[in-house]
Amino acid sequence: MKCTHRANPLNASDGGLYCTLHGSRFDLDGNVVAEPATQPLKKYPVVVNNSLIQISI
Repeated sequence: MKCTHRANPLNASDGGLYCTLHGSRFDLDGNVVAEPATQPLKKYPVVVNNSLIQISI
C-alpha cells in the first residue's frame, strides 16, 4: 500500500486510504479522491476459498 504520487506508505481509515506525506486520498477501491496523486492504486486479483486467501501478483 504505497501512494502513487511518491510511494509513501498509506494509512487506512474507515473511509479509505490516505498518505500522510502529501495528503493524497484513495477510496477503498483504490481510486484517487484527493490529489496530488493522479493514478489509482494497483489492484490484484484475490480469491477466497474457505480459510485460504490467494492474491495473484
